[in-house]
Amino acid sequence: MCCDSQLHELQYTKFCCGNKTYDVYEKYCFQDQEILNLWENKCGGHKYDTREFICCRETLINRTHQDLRCCGSTSFNTNLQNCIDKRVVRKGYRWCPNYGEYDLKTHDCCEGHLKERKGASWRCCGKELIDYAMNKCCAGKKFDKRTQHCCGGKVIEIGDKCCAGQVLDKNTHVCCGKTLFTEEQMLQKRLPYHDRCCPTWPDGGTSYDSVNFVCTLENKVVKKANRQQLCGREEYKPSVDLCCNSKVFKNASRDGMSCCPPSTSIYNPKTHVCCFGVRKKGKRCFRTKYRLRCPRFCSRRKITMRKYCNSFQARKASHEVFKNVRKQMKLLQSSKSCRCVYKKKRRKRLCKAKPCKTFKGLVGILVEERRGYAKLYLRQKMQNNGKHLCRSL
Repeated sequence: MCCDSQLHELQYTKFCCGNKTYDVYEKYCFQDQEILNLWENKCGGHKYDTREFICCRETLINRTHQDLRCCGSTSFNTNLQNCIDKRVVRKGYRWCPNYGEYDLKTHDCCEGHLKERKGASWRCCGKELIDYAMNKCCAGKKFDKRTQHCCGGKVIEIGDKCCAGQVLDKNTHVCCGKTLFTEEQMLQKRLPYHDRCCPTWPDGGTSYDSVNFVCTLENKVVKKANRQQLCGREEYKPSVDLCCNSKVFKNASRDGMSCCPPSTSIYNPKTHVCCFGVRKKGKRCFRTKYRLRCPRFCSRRKITMRKYCNSFQARKASHEVFKNVRKQMKLLQSSKSCRCVYKKKRRKRLCKAKPCKTFKGLVGILVEERRGYAKLYLRQKMQNNGKHLCRSL
């Protein structure tokens, strides 16, 4: 390894510092000139132990605490103190010139003057402390925000309009708002009854009468009677065409179509429905799903349809379809004297243990009532086949 024309033995943990080498796990190179230990540093040209001292503006101070930091040429404890404008103050306090430290909860320093805070909404405005719930500040001056407002560093009445930092004379001038190419500016009226400005570039803008004229997106003044309706930047006829999210659909309005926001698609309300920007057939976005599963609270054993027909059909068993799964399940849970009925039972393949048989095709839930009666609650899909369950076996 070559360090400033000096050859050294190559080692993967050593680097160059001038014409010497050092181990990065034990030392480091100070300003590419001197090799120091990892716990050493320099203060005013002298080496010191960073574990015992702290250097504040080339002044060594004993490190009495691990949380000691510099504040100007002195040190402070970050757990108990703060450094404000290179001055050490207590936690929660600030520094005010000519007064010293103060409690931020009770006082505030306004341009070097200590003022008592009367509430949470009181803040500085120049040299005074004002209530921002009732007032506002305009270039260091207080004003009532209910009757006045600030315009270019001056307080004006609420009825006056501010334009480009000046009070607008509505009799002789109009205000041209800020655009991509022009700043906000006052423009002299071309005619006394003009009340609006249409910004143009590069001449700044032109005044116009907003009763009979309008400013287009191309910053042109045209008559309202001659103006075409715009969909984005494209002209269209609202009585015939349809504008959906700045996209024109020709003859869609005449054919009875509607927009499907927030997308740019259209749909026919007679045959479809708009579901959050997606067109779907039908009249509803969501369909109720009847999911019936064999509940764990049923204490009786599972049976097949063949066993049900042989044992319970003769007991005047009745059928009922689940119309509200959650409601019906709560009623069944209170009885707990139920069993699940399946289409058939089958044996698992490659199974040699005792519990090898499984049930397939849940038909419904059977509830045995008093006096020998039984009721079978069927799935929604079994509604039309309830009376012919046992005949098909």
